[in-house]
Amino acid sequence: MEENGEISTNRRNPKVGPAFEEVLDSIGSRGKFQTRLNIVFNCVGPCLNMLSINVFFLAMQTPDHWCHVPGRERANLSLEEWKNFTIPRAGNSFSKCLMYNQSDGINGVNWNSSEPVKCQHGWDYDDTWFSLTVPSQMNWVCDNQQSANDVLFYAQNIGVALSLLFGYIGDMYGRQLLQFLCLVAHMISRLLLVLTPDILVLFILAQSLVSAAAGPMHESALSVGLELADIRHRTTLNYFSSCGLGAGVMATGLLGWGLRNWNYSMYCTAALFIALISFFRWFPESPRWLACRGREEDALRLLRRIAATNGGRLPPFAPRVMRTVAKAQRDRKGFLSLFSSWNVFKNTVLLITARKIVTQFNLTVHMIARDESYDPEGMKMTYYSPQTVYGFGQVCTRTDAVLAGVAGWWCGRESLRGFSGAGRGPAALCLRRPRVRGALRPPLDRCGLLSAGWGNMRGHRLHAEG
Repeated sequence: MEENGEISTNRRNPKVGPAFEEVLDSIGSRGKFQTRLNIVFNCVGPCLNMLSINVFFLAMQTPDHWCHVPGRERANLSLEEWKNFTIPRAGNSFSKCLMYNQSDGINGVNWNSSEPVKCQHGWDYDDTWFSLTVPSQMNWVCDNQQSANDVLFYAQNIGVALSLLFGYIGDMYGRQLLQFLCLVAHMISRLLLVLTPDILVLFILAQSLVSAAAGPMHESALSVGLELADIRHRTTLNYFSSCGLGAGVMATGLLGWGLRNWNYSMYCTAALFIALISFFRWFPESPRWLACRGREEDALRLLRRIAATNGGRLPPFAPRVMRTVAKAQRDRKGFLSLFSSWNVFKNTVLLITARKIVTQFNLTVHMIARDESYDPEGMKMTYYSPQTVYGFGQVCTRTDAVLAGVAGWWCGRESLRGFSGAGRGPAALCLRRPRVRGALRPPLDRCGLLSAGWGNMRGHRLHAEG
């Protein structure tokens, strides 16, 4: 290093990337500042993010139900005997939306000989797995079941539109503000859902907040964490972040099994995000973003803060480095930056495709949980099984991602992208054989291949601009 404070020229490429890496080496790229940032926002954060997303899908499960027919207490009959008298059969089970006309049972007339009618007194719900869900609380069944489908459909689509707004906020006003808004959106959404199930529009808008904030929350935290980590440990950070996602899916099943009431699950999720917000002072702004916005002094102030926390020092050439960063990246912001080069556009399209596949699989898991007839091999799967199995598969297949990362280290990122893409074909075939080695094998196969492809594709995209 030259004593006059100039940037070192002993590296092969003395441009922006190596120069900023030298700054990180001086202030500490694996110190206390990065450790607490990554533990809270790139390990615990993704876990709570996925918990918040999936706990809503558990809340939207429709338990087994049948028409409520008053009078069982006076008849002194068991539930099964009462249903045999009052509920017509639909195949091997009882009808969910029909009952025998109770007036026909007066004076000893056999109810089974009467014509079934629609439910007249509401519904009774099986509380084996849930004491209360949104459909059972609001009676979104039979003729009203379209309301549950509307909530899922419109919340996801409105969330897509709102996610563009969150992305714009991140580009224009910084990753720190974006992360804070996402955390607050999760907290407010989970509280509003409990208060507004009878107001369908507000209920949909409340859920759309999380649909919009989930992706930006994860990406903003991961991008800042990767920016402040040295190149050698970025794959490791991606690994732990992905494990946090899988742990969040598993935690959803455990939380639903423990609380059983969707109101309690939402309150618990909101409380967890309040706790996460209390650590927000540890989340910094992106130094590169500050420099790109012409705020080099703020970027240097942040780097001094990181150096003081890690016990390092800010090198004398840091101001020149940040000016170079600002000059190189000032024109790369907003939506048009996606078209700034062919590589950026290509990697973005690949990332969107991989995300779409993973999202489709997530919805498949939730549909399996809602389908009461899905019970391959007679294993009596609970509503929580698909969630827990999928999360367990995500955590386990991180080993595959590590092996793929090693392959990418030796063979290059182009090969890594090819490996992840090749996994999507067998994953699609697994969707067509739901009875292979019991009920647990297909979810593990699918989530393993898909999540490995997702993680590798995402890592390729984040590191490409590195």
